[in-house]
This record gives sequence, C-alpha cells and structure tokens, in this order.
Amino acid sequence: MMKRFRRMFLAAAPIIASSLLLTGCWDIVDPQDINYFMALGFDYEDGQFVVYAQMIDFAAVTTPESDKPTEHQTVWVGKGKGDTAASAFNDLYNTVQRRVIYSHVGAIVFSENMLNRGLQNIFDVLSRYQELRYTPWVYGTKAKVDEVLNVSPFFNLSPLASILHQPKEIYRQKSFIPPTMMRQFLTDIREPGRTAILPSIDINKSDWKEDKKAKEMLQLNGIFTFDSYKYNGFFRMDEILGLRYVTPATERTPVVVRHQDKVYSEVSVGNPKVKITPIFEGDRVRFHMLVTMKGLVIEVIEPIPEREMERLASEQAKEEILTTYENALEKNIDIYQLEHQLYLKHTKWWKEHLKERKLTLYKDSLEVEVKIDILSSGKLKLITE
Repeated sequence: MMKRFRRMFLAAAPIIASSLLLTGCWDIVDPQDINYFMALGFDYEDGQFVVYAQMIDFAAVTTPESDKPTEHQTVWVGKGKGDTAASAFNDLYNTVQRRVIYSHVGAIVFSENMLNRGLQNIFDVLSRYQELRYTPWVYGTKAKVDEVLNVSPFFNLSPLASILHQPKEIYRQKSFIPPTMMRQFLTDIREPGRTAILPSIDINKSDWKEDKKAKEMLQLNGIFTFDSYKYNGFFRMDEILGLRYVTPATERTPVVVRHQDKVYSEVSVGNPKVKITPIFEGDRVRFHMLVTMKGLVIEVIEPIPEREMERLASEQAKEEILTTYENALEKNIDIYQLEHQLYLKHTKWWKEHLKERKLTLYKDSLEVEVKIDILSSGKLKLITE
C-alpha cells in the first residue's frame, strides 16, 4: 500500500511543482474600477497649458438591444493646468481618483488660443503615449472647450452618440465639412505644399428645444486652416461653400438652382471627380479645374427643362467654388491644395521654383469648369425639352 502511495506522489510531484511557477491574478483590476477618458480638450490660458478630459459612466451607456435611458446621462469633465502639456495631465491625475485609460479616447478638441500657441507640443505628447491611438476625431473651437465636452445629444443618450464622437453619419446625409481623424491631420500638416484643414465645432443654443426650454447641440460651423503647424485662418461655413464640390469624400450635398433672384429647384450632388491641370507660364503657373458630379432632383419650385437645370446648377457650383477661392485668397491661403498638386505631379518644377517659398496665387490663377449630370428626378418627371 505504501509503495502504491509513493508511486502516486512521485507521479504528481512534477505537476504540483510546476503549478507553483504559474502567475496569479492578484493584481487584476476590474473594468468598473478604471476611469476611461472618452475625449480630450486643450486650451492655453495665462501662459499655461490647460487639459480637459471627458468621462462618462459606462453602466449608463445603452446597447442596441437595450431600452433607451430615461434619465439624463451625467458627463464628467476634469481640468488640469501646467507649464507643459505633460504637467497639465499630471495635475489632472491629482483628482482623478482611479487609474486612467486613454485607449477609448474618440475625440480631441483644441481651443483657438491653443491653435495660436501651436500644436506641436501637444502632438508630441499625444504621439509618445502608446495607449492613445491615431484615430480620434480632431476639432478646433472658438467656444469654451469644457462647455463643448459637456454637451449631450437627444433622448438622454450618451455623449458617444453626438457629432463629437460620431461625425460620419451626419456627413453622409449632408456633406459640407469632412470629419478629420488625428492621423489624417498629422499627415496633412507635415506634407509639403498642403493646407491642413481642421473642422470647427461649436455649440448651437437656438435650433432645438426640450420641453420648451432651449437645448444645446453641437454643430460644425466652419474650418481652421494650417500651413504646416502654423494656424493661419478661420472660415465660416458660408465662406467655404465651394469646398464641398472638390472634396472626394462628398456623398450628398445640396445645390440651389437659381438664376439671378429666382429659385427654380434644388439638386443633391455627390461623388465629385476633380481634375486639376497646371498651365505653366515661365515662373508663373495657372490652374484649370474640371469638376464633374452626378445629381438627383429633390425639389422643383418652378419647372424648367432638364438641360437648363443642369446648366444652372453647374453655374451655381462654379460660382461657389470661385467665391471660396477668392475668400481664401484674401488671407493668402491655398484652399484647394493647388501647390500640393505641383508637389505631387510636377516635383521637379516645384523643387526649382517653390521649395524655399510658397506658391503665389492671384485671382486669375484658377479657372473652373463644372459639369453636373442629373441622373434622376425621383418619382416625378422633368421637362425634357
């Protein structure tokens, strides 16, 4: 009997010994015991960097299978200050109570003061921390950053359901200002001859009411432009109406068909194809831009022949493209990336003439041709003659 137990013990001994080498789980942290930053904001006040962090309660976030929340979803916004961006984060840690995770950050907002100060230090910090991805949506704002981060959407939903965190859905329905991820913005500001564009986010306090009380909503209201890391201009939405026609990502954007003061219809256009051809004249260069788009008639106020509607819609789009170009030209900004076209397709000429200076543009440096082809008028027919 003793020999039998001895053999069993000797057989089990290696298993018992190896189990002592296994790591335990005594340092595991439950997800509910961690704070998750969902959005970050940056400002510059009185010579100091200011960082804001948005947090939400994950327990209150609904799933598609669950019922909508019946209570307002609390948004937590923290604030830290410091002489550097990193020290501002460390100041925020003093009151954050629990360990913080950055891997869920989905949006980053910069104040105009921060844009004027320069973003190089901020992106240096963000790019060094391996937990933070390059996929957050980035915005600039003229509003207070903490107020932007505090705005919640409809129906007591989480801020994750707002345009701050999910800008692509509304862009597919109405394409004006394309949403920009951090990786794309960083690529653009480092690319020679390119004007980087940062969407501007603002708070609308007038369009919506909740139980007859004004309800704040986020909206995109323009763009900030950059030459490398240098902020060089802000444009309201109505100043850049032509930009949507030369943005390949445009899916659906409206064109009001009018002649002089008379409005005839509205056409929805999208998927623009843009061809920019440089015309060299010694040290100077002009550009011919051809824009072709497909359109759908969404409203007719006064019937006109289909070909006439296409012609007027094309003229309206052309006028908006040129007006946007001239608005940008007043601030010496190359809004349509014309120099970048030279850098990509005529590199030798660019190196000889523009490597050490910016491209000088004039009002007559750009000529535009627009062709809109109406594919459908819905269930109702148009006049064909």
